[in-house]
Amino acid sequence: MEKMLELTHSEKQFVLYTKGHFVKSENKINDINKIVARAFRLPEDDVGLYSMIHFVTQLFDRLIQNGHIPTEGKTPLKYMLDYIYKDNLKCDDETLFHFMFYRIQNTRSKGLELGEADSSYLQPLCSLKKTN
Repeated sequence: MEKMLELTHSEKQFVLYTKGHFVKSENKINDINKIVARAFRLPEDDVGLYSMIHFVTQLFDRLIQNGHIPTEGKTPLKYMLDYIYKDNLKCDDETLFHFMFYRIQNTRSKGLELGEADSSYLQPLCSLKKTN
């Protein structure tokens, strides 16, 4: 059962990004880097892979713990490992990151109160429709 979950503004923007509410650049990692930099109040140049994985892992875990990402009754770790081994994927940071990204993308947003895409992070997709 889903519980009410308070997300930070940056977490909400990340979830909205995964769900296509922002214009995506050619490099998804650069987009995510901007969101994570704002979340940790760091210059974009200071955000590395560790910071991005830390941010996404925390959000992923909180969404699971509050019932927004179904894990088929498994622990989050077992859920991820079963996916990796079932499809015979490489167990590395990139694989785990993409696994969590796509699960967050498919998260149940009911009760999350995500709000609108914030143009101070990235260009909202709806802003393109207004100019055309």
